Amino acid sequence: MELRYQTQSFFVMLACLFFWAGCGSYQVEESEETETSGPYGVDVTLSNAQLFTSLYPLHLYFFDSQGAVSWEEEVLSQPEWPALSMPKGEYVFSVISGLSSGDYLPPMALNSKQFLTFSEGNYAKTPLVIGKNVVKLQNDVKVSVSLSYAVAALYLFFGGVPDEAISVEARISPVSSGISLEGALSNDGQFASIPCEKVKGVWKAGPIYVLPSEGLQTHLSLNIQTASEETVYGYFFNYPLEAGKPYRFISTGDGEISLEGNTQIAGWTPEVSEEFPFENMTEEDIKTLAKYAENPKVVAIGEIGLDYHYDDGPSKEKQQYWFKRQLDLTADLNMPVVVHSRDAAQDTFDIIKASRVRKGLIHAFSGSKELAQEYIKMGFYISVGGVVTFKNAKKLVEVVENVPIDKILVETDSPYLSPTPLRGTRNNSQNLKYIVEKIAQIKQLSPQIVAQKTKENALEVFC
Repeated sequence: MELRYQTQSFFVMLACLFFWAGCGSYQVEESEETETSGPYGVDVTLSNAQLFTSLYPLHLYFFDSQGAVSWEEEVLSQPEWPALSMPKGEYVFSVISGLSSGDYLPPMALNSKQFLTFSEGNYAKTPLVIGKNVVKLQNDVKVSVSLSYAVAALYLFFGGVPDEAISVEARISPVSSGISLEGALSNDGQFASIPCEKVKGVWKAGPIYVLPSEGLQTHLSLNIQTASEETVYGYFFNYPLEAGKPYRFISTGDGEISLEGNTQIAGWTPEVSEEFPFENMTEEDIKTLAKYAENPKVVAIGEIGLDYHYDDGPSKEKQQYWFKRQLDLTADLNMPVVVHSRDAAQDTFDIIKASRVRKGLIHAFSGSKELAQEYIKMGFYISVGGVVTFKNAKKLVEVVENVPIDKILVETDSPYLSPTPLRGTRNNSQNLKYIVEKIAQIKQLSPQIVAQKTKENALEVFC
């Protein structure tokens, strides 16, 4: 079996960039009837291999009609491939590049319908290239396979971030968490959390590769962490991510992010450039949230609320208007809500009380014990994070003392607000034990009871 490169015209190259473009069925007439099962020689042409700079090693699969692997091979360079000995019939032939990078995890069972996934964070640093064709194996055949990027490329450049920032993380959604060995996306609406690195005053990441997911819009949130607090910015742009396209996100510190297509990368089709501001919500965004909420994996609306901490943020009036609209949506959907409130305790409470929403949680609660009791009367739960372990958290300790255990939830607010003794490090769910232990100490209960009760409370809210 011989691997060849074939130069195509510009128009053919362009067509190959569309996912699974050029996929067809190749039926070879038998020179004479035979009952043998090979060996068959398969001559494969990768019609647009020249577009991909790091093609090898390649993973090759023949799948039968049931999706089971009939033959697999890893090709490190351009040798003659071994002849195949398999029963006659129709097979799906898949060619995959990037699987050996360590960024991707193959499925536990080799089946065409099983998904390969990311090793971490729903993103990779190596692009995934896939091609497939349908082959009717009768005798020696020639197969042309068009390769294409299965991923979108992200380039992140965030300027204007406060000098005191110690970490910046971008979150992109929706994305797919996996893709089958024959190229079907999971389309499960996940998010990719991408840590950025500060270089000459600019927080950067990329190229980072993600699998697209179905959706009308793409959401970008930017989490900026200082030693004492975090700030989260969010933005919707009116395009879903597409495979084979690069996206460049740029902030300049003047309330703007720009999205640009990169026209200099071979094999990537350019995207239309746009510029848009942070924190700019419209009624179309409400409709988009309603659409996303149709996904059965969505169990609540949030985090939404009010944040008066920054003088240069959106006006109180604007925040209040959209908070009310989001609560209206939550009530219409009959879903619980996750509420954010920062330096806006009374306004947040008044708006929720006037709304039709009566189920949810107050995220990272920082109010008084009296306010906590009022929320509980309305059907809400009080969510407690790592702050309860801090030495100066007297008010929150008092809240925990006075709120019944069946109305308390625990949270990380990852990657922020790591509990003592891990303050200043990246938070994660393994640190919940410190919060549970502190609550157990305050309420004079065993950690096991606190863990069980808060688990039951979470199920009560979201299930």
